[in-house]
Amino acid sequence: MLTSIIIVTYNKLDYTQACISSIRQYTEPGSYEIIVIDNQSGDGTRDWLLEQEDIRVVLNDDNAGFPRGCNQGIELARGDYILLLNNDTIVTTRWLTNMLACFASGDTIGAVGTVTNSCSNFQEIPVTYRDMDEMQRFAAKYNVSNPLLWEERLRLIGYNLMIRRDVMNRVGPLDEQFTPGNYEDDDLSYRIRREGFRLLLCKDTFIHHFGSVSFGEQRERFHRLLETNGRKFAAKWDFEAAHDTHIRFDIVDLIRKARNEPHRILEVGAKAGGTLMKARYHYPNAKLFGIEEREGGARSIGLFATALQGDVKMMYEILPVGYFDVLFIHNQLHRFPDHLALLKRARELLKPDGVLLATVPNLQQPHVLYALLDGTIRREQLAALTYTEIMGLLHEAGFADGLVTGIYNGISEKDNAVLREMNALREVGAPYHFNFSEFVVRAVNPPGGSVPAADKPLNDARIEMFERLSGVAPIEELVLQ
Repeated sequence: MLTSIIIVTYNKLDYTQACISSIRQYTEPGSYEIIVIDNQSGDGTRDWLLEQEDIRVVLNDDNAGFPRGCNQGIELARGDYILLLNNDTIVTTRWLTNMLACFASGDTIGAVGTVTNSCSNFQEIPVTYRDMDEMQRFAAKYNVSNPLLWEERLRLIGYNLMIRRDVMNRVGPLDEQFTPGNYEDDDLSYRIRREGFRLLLCKDTFIHHFGSVSFGEQRERFHRLLETNGRKFAAKWDFEAAHDTHIRFDIVDLIRKARNEPHRILEVGAKAGGTLMKARYHYPNAKLFGIEEREGGARSIGLFATALQGDVKMMYEILPVGYFDVLFIHNQLHRFPDHLALLKRARELLKPDGVLLATVPNLQQPHVLYALLDGTIRREQLAALTYTEIMGLLHEAGFADGLVTGIYNGISEKDNAVLREMNALREVGAPYHFNFSEFVVRAVNPPGGSVPAADKPLNDARIEMFERLSGVAPIEELVLQ
């Protein structure tokens, strides 16, 4: 079993040398080949690479960028697995054997990644080591293979991304429209998923990542590139790679249901499904449903759950009463003209003891208050709610155990001073909820609290239909007469 480790370089010889030295030290001889594609480095990298007898080298005449460099390496690779590795990484004990163990657990696994100290997409873990010797001791204790720590994800970051060769052959090379780099790994991740394969994050395996070495010295250019390539990705797939795959850990933590029960979980406003997939990691036997307006997002959800393309109004049109164990309304409640009616409908859809979760923008954020004072307020901003409103609505709709927390916004001291003065003039207490950018709501449908279906035959038909659904469900097939 051979793994082809592909590294693209552009200067930064000291990082490249450290990376390759760690591969040699912490990877079983004979289990890998190293292919380095150099994009016209001018710091001695090319001469050093040519001196290395165990490295296959391609020297480009110009800076071809990361996607093209990877594709050149993939074309040369002889391995059963393709591993794209940044040159600003240091690998560790059992790094490769742990990743291979994950692959060996199932034929549906298309690619795997690892955790590190510096990375986006929640692939970063906190560390306390101060140098590379301490890091290796940390990794030696950390890197214990554990299938319970293999988590499916919508995407994996390409700093250390390992793909089965046969899967790579099916999905094709990296998309070079993302040259010189960024979002090519998001694009590859989605194409792997579209072919029916899963992406697993090995949270049992750690390597060190210095982070953005090649781009780090040109921050402004780097951010412009992120924006440009982000737009390219959205134009290609009709959802945003980062924003629409975001995981709401706080929401999943608030579900608080028995882990192995076959819960039915519905998210309204599910984007591309990041939070739903996280819910499946914690509730592996759950049946998942997502409602999303954007077609691309619905298609992303449909690759692992039942997806319905639409908005919050679908809660009235086709969903069965008393069917769901968990209902998460993501940033949708305030958009519906009759908040109370929507909450009552949410309660109808839930089983007894079913959990309602919701995120709602805070009407009392300082920027909203200032816009109201200076007359620049937009009407949609006034659709947000206050803490007091939310608690009152939950009570009136018949929910129990209402809990409203929030996402702390960390408003400035200047804003705090203004708000304190305003409240002092009104002779009321110091502001508190002003600090939240949005509220996070949890409430429970009381035992015996479900509202009977007005039309039981229709509801039974809807339940039967939902039991059969999978993938992306066309709306015209769901509207029952």
